[in-house]
Amino acid sequence: MTDNLKERAFLVLSGMLGAILAVLSDLIQKNEAAATLKIAYTIQTTLAIAFSNLMAAILLVMLGAALCLVFEAKTKKSAFYVGASILTIIMTVTPYESPPSLNSHLPNNINREPNAEDAWHTLLNPTATFALNQDTTRAAKKDTTEKFSKVSVRLRTDNKEPILNEVLVSLREFKSKKIVGESKFIGDNFEFTHQPGEYEIIIEVRGYRTEKQLLQLEPEQTKSLEIIMKASGLPLFLQRLLR
Repeated sequence: MTDNLKERAFLVLSGMLGAILAVLSDLIQKNEAAATLKIAYTIQTTLAIAFSNLMAAILLVMLGAALCLVFEAKTKKSAFYVGASILTIIMTVTPYESPPSLNSHLPNNINREPNAEDAWHTLLNPTATFALNQDTTRAAKKDTTEKFSKVSVRLRTDNKEPILNEVLVSLREFKSKKIVGESKFIGDNFEFTHQPGEYEIIIEVRGYRTEKQLLQLEPEQTKSLEIIMKASGLPLFLQRLLR
C-alpha cells in the first residue's frame, strides 16, 4: 500500500513538472499574449475576484497533475507528457493571436495589390488611373494623419548604462486589458503610431524591471514619454508571472 502511494506521488510530481514546463514555455514564447495571463484576467473579470498571474500558473500546474490521475499514467515518463499536455489544452481554450505591429495600422487601400480589373482599367485610361491613384493615396495618408496619434519614447536607465538589448513594447487597452499592438525596437529612442484612446504601455528589456505607464492618446497629437528603466536580474518571463 505504501509503495503504491509512493509510486502515485512520483507520477503526480512528474505531471506537475511537465505542466510547469508548459506554463514557462507559454510565458517565454508569447510574451504579453501568453494564455496563462489571459486565464488570470478572464477569472478576474468573470468571477470578480483577485486572481494573480501566479495563481493562474499554479492552477494550471495542479490541473496538469490531476490529468495524470484521470488518464492513469503508468510511468513517470508518461506522466510528464500528460502534465505537459496542459499546454495543448491552453492553446485550445485560448488560441494564440499574434498582436499586430504598432506601426501596421494603415488604411488597407494604401498597400492594396492591383487586380485584373485594375490592370484593364489602366490599359484603357492610364492618365485617369494615375490621377485616381494619386488622389486615393493622398486621401489615405491624410486620413491616417488625422486619425492616428504619434508616440515618442525615450528610455533612460538608473545605472546610467546604455540600452543594448532588444526593447519589447506592448500596448494594452486600459479597460479590456487586450493587447492591441506589440513591436520590438533597438536603442533607447523610438517612435510608433496608434489609434487614439486610453492604453497602458508596457516596456520590457532584458536586465531591467518591466515598466508600465498609462497612455492617453489624442487625435493628431504627439505624446512624448521618458521612462526610467531600473536594473533587475529577474528574467522577464518570471516578471510577467509575478505581476
